[in-house]
Amino acid sequence: MFYSLVESCKLNGIDPFEYLADVYDRLYDCKAAELIQLLPSNWEPAKERKAAV
Repeated sequence: MFYSLVESCKLNGIDPFEYLADVYDRLYDCKAAELIQLLPSNWEPAKERKAAV
């Protein structure tokens, strides 16, 4: 599963380290219904989310 996330990041042009660091920080507060937003294809870095809010 971990390898799949890393490869999905690469396919989407995302730095896997940046993605995983951000997702691990956000998982604790994330509701089950919002988990799909943390997939590499739907993910937005935390700094971009804050700018959009």
